[in-house]
Amino acid sequence: MSTSKSITQDQDQPTPIPTHSSHNEVTNIDAESGDIEIDSCVNEDGKRKLTSKVWDSFNREKINGVWTAICKGCNKNLSGKGTSGTSHLKKHRDNCPRMQFRDVGQMLKATKTKEGDVEIRTFKFDQDTTRKELANMVILHEYHLSMVEHSRFHRFMGTAQPLFKIPSRNTLKSDILQIYDYERAKLKGLLEKNKGRIALTTDMWTSHNQRKGFMAITTHFVDNSWTLQSRIIRYAITH
Repeated sequence: MSTSKSITQDQDQPTPIPTHSSHNEVTNIDAESGDIEIDSCVNEDGKRKLTSKVWDSFNREKINGVWTAICKGCNKNLSGKGTSGTSHLKKHRDNCPRMQFRDVGQMLKATKTKEGDVEIRTFKFDQDTTRKELANMVILHEYHLSMVEHSRFHRFMGTAQPLFKIPSRNTLKSDILQIYDYERAKLKGLLEKNKGRIALTTDMWTSHNQRKGFMAITTHFVDNSWTLQSRIIRYAITH
């Protein structure tokens, strides 16, 4: 009798219902760092809502069937899958040279006047002017065109001026040829306006980088403002 009473009492007691976490919360685990974050949820359509603030710096797109996070600064593709977490996105955002914060003081340019005073002016970045100066630097110092492909040069420019879009080798070559055509037309116009005589000299030298000999023909003349001018009008490679 006692045994039957015990069984009856156990049947009368309500069976405990196991508790489950709400399906509206999704826990993301970063496999590399082991960090656990609850930063997303699922809406009624079963799609994940990106509630983490780090997504303000990324665009989430599906590439070849895989969710990918694209950096808005450097356009680098990172994993955007729900199981990847957001720690790697935060790390990239904090180290991306094009996403780094710059205060107002870095956008000001200090110049010294003739009187010796220091004048503060606002600085405005110009892509075309910077590209022209890069081409002039390569011409003057005889740098290789491939320098624009060097990883350290990219890192340096990303630190010095993240807004500058580094041109390719072919684009740099095109910029150099444009400078040559401009200077050639400028010299031609200067010689046509000259009313005096012109003296020609030849010179030979060797390039240390290319280890080649060159011969140049230089013109010398006094312009209409009585200033001595010297310009190279022709050169050739010697063997």
